[in-house]
Parts: sequence; C-alpha cells; structure tokens
Amino acid sequence: MIYYFSGTGNSWHVARLLAKALGERTAPVDPAGTELTEALTGLVFPVYFGEIPRPVRSFLERSRFAPEGYFFSVGTCGSTIGSSLQTVDALLRAKGRQLDYGARLAMVANSTPAARSHIHYAVEKLDGEAAAVKAIATAVWDRVEDRSLCRSSLMGSLFRTAPGQAFQRWFFKLSVLPERCTGCGLCVGLCPAANISLASGKAVHGQNCAECLACLHACPVQAVTVRGREILPEDQYHHPGVTWDELKKARTLQE
Repeated sequence: MIYYFSGTGNSWHVARLLAKALGERTAPVDPAGTELTEALTGLVFPVYFGEIPRPVRSFLERSRFAPEGYFFSVGTCGSTIGSSLQTVDALLRAKGRQLDYGARLAMVANSTPAARSHIHYAVEKLDGEAAAVKAIATAVWDRVEDRSLCRSSLMGSLFRTAPGQAFQRWFFKLSVLPERCTGCGLCVGLCPAANISLASGKAVHGQNCAECLACLHACPVQAVTVRGREILPEDQYHHPGVTWDELKKARTLQE
C-alpha cells in the first residue's frame, strides 16, 4: 500500500504513478492512524517548511506497525527536503521500524501565493517526474536501503520549535470572504483535515488546518484568502495531471 497526503495534487499524482509501477494500491493518510500490516509500505507527502505535514506526523504516531517489512517514503518539494525524511525515520524507529529508503522529488511549490502575486510556476520541473518515479520504483523493487537523505536541516529544526510552528500557522492563516463565497462546497470536499464546513451557505474554517492550501487554489471565485491576501485566478495551481474532482474523491477512497 502507498499512503499519501496531498493538497494540490503533486504527492497524489506521484503516489498513483508509483502504485501503478509497483502493482500496489493507494490510500490517503488517516491522522487517526491505521493498522499497517503490508510487507511493502510507501508514504508520499509534500514538504512544508522543511518538515512533514501535521496529519502525516499524526498518521505515523498513531498507526500500528507489523514488526517487519520494507518502508519507503518520498517527499515532494519545491526546493529542499529539509528534515522531513529524518523525522519519518525517527517516528518509525519509535515504533520499532525504520525508513528503508527515502527519496526527494522536485515539484511545483504551491505556497507562493502566500507571499506574492503574478506567479510564474516552474511547471518545467514536472517534465522529469515520470523518469524520477521510475527510478524510485526500481529502487523499491530492488529493496534498496538508502537513508542518506535522513538528515537534519536548519529550516526543519527551526519550524519544529513552538515559535516556528506559530509563524507557520500565521503565514498560512486562511479565511473566507463571505460576500464572495457561493457555498459550492468544493473546499469542504477537498480539505484533507475535515477543517472546513458550510454555515448559512458559506464556507467556514475551523482550528485544525493542515496548511495544504487546497481550498485557496481550488476556490472558483477566489473567496479564500491567506492572511487576508486575495489570490488571483492565474495564481491558482494544481498538478496538471489531476482534476479537483479527482482529488476530492481521492480524499476518502482507496484505489
């Protein structure tokens, strides 16, 4: 089984390609944890400020692991892998397992609208996705053991601290312009943390944001803001190989 956490489709697309190459199924991570009994387990996630997303951490902390098996993980990132794979390895070791193979895959960063507008996304990075996934799948088939990317980073260490976490929550603070929201419910279905609901026909964010920014990028009327910043339609992003409807279905279904 290959588990994934994905906001705008990068990690889900990678997980699907890996599953096809390896003859495996995919499933979204469950922050409440699950029973991991497979001989082969994969985990694909985006890197946030050099670390793993909070739902991924919760998934690893609360899941129950078979004593043996091969565990690999892929971090998708705009630039650095940070301390994310080191964190995955540490959480696995706390359960009597270890990360057998870790890989980095450069993708398009979806966090840019939190800082600026009129973005030129580096979609050319996606040109190498298929070849990179093939190489990862080959390594997994051969049960390669490589933890060379399990290392600490200044960014990862910083954003594990309480001030770092507070900054991250502030930087990705999402809210909704009620006068613009049409109550279509797309953001509700897309939210991997079940943090968005409809109240009086308008979307409302709760206190459990995963900071994946799916709602920001998907809103068809740009009603979701980040720190009050409105996003331009041309600055909204999702992986070109997936649709929002596919991502919404993928939140709850195994494939």
